[in-house]
Formats: sequence, C-alpha cells, structure tokens
Amino acid sequence: MYQSTEEKAQDNHSSAIVLLSVGGVGFILDLIFLFKNPLGWPLFNRYLTTGIMGCLFVLFMVMGVLSLRNAKRFLLQAQKENNLKKEIVGFCDNNLTKEIILDAVSKQDDNSLEVQDSEQTHYFERTLFIKKKISEKYLNLDEGFLDRLVDEYYSRLFE
Repeated sequence: MYQSTEEKAQDNHSSAIVLLSVGGVGFILDLIFLFKNPLGWPLFNRYLTTGIMGCLFVLFMVMGVLSLRNAKRFLLQAQKENNLKKEIVGFCDNNLTKEIILDAVSKQDDNSLEVQDSEQTHYFERTLFIKKKISEKYLNLDEGFLDRLVDEYYSRLFE
C-alpha cells in the first residue's frame, strides 16, 4: 500500500518524539539508579545493569535523532510531492472532465464485442483511461502514487 511522503514524515516525527522521550527519561532514571542504588545491589551488578540499560537508552536517543532528521527530509520531499499532485490535478481538471472521460469510455464500449454495464466495469475502464492520460503527460510516476491520485480524482468526479 502506498504511503505518501507526508505520512512518512508524520510517522518519523512521532517515532522521534517517543524515542527521544523514552531514551531521555530512561537515561535519567538509569543515572539515579546508578548513584542512589535503591535496590541495594552489589557494586558489580549495579554497574553492569546500569551500563547495559544506559547504552540502550542512548541508542534510543540516537535513533530518535535519526528519525527526526528523516522526518525533516520527508517533509521536504512532501512539499515537492504536493506540488506535483497539484499540477497533475490541475491537468486533470482542465483535460479530464467527467464528460470527456464518459465520452472516451463509451467509445471504447462501442468498439468492444462484449458490453458489460456493471458499475465496477465502468470504474475500471474510467480509472484506466485517467491513468493512461496522466501517464502520457507525466512520465515515470510511482505506481502507488498514481493509483492513489486516480482514486481520489475519480471519487471527486463520480461519487
């Protein structure tokens, strides 16, 4: 299933917040446990436990910083993707109106030997026509991006 870069940015941002929060709070509690020793453990066990947990919490914080960096990168890509999407929707609004699509699909139905009048068949024929026209104008689009865009545009026109 296609996930837009804006959704990826939001996922990375929320992951970064969780990782940084858990890592920071855990590391502080780990330091408290190291110096206060509330369980009364011997020195070796306390150092071993807090050392391993400290490394784990530092790793969480590093992963949080990396997720935050990825979120910023995805936000920049999302702006480009949104601009492309607006451009394609503008093209569709100007060149792929409901009447044009219905006319083109009805001509295809006239040429076929077997005509099926189900709504599902019309859906697939219409979306295939829209995809074809967009793909002719905009080369090398991601297939998932195109499918999602066509579904949104189709829903706006026909439902």
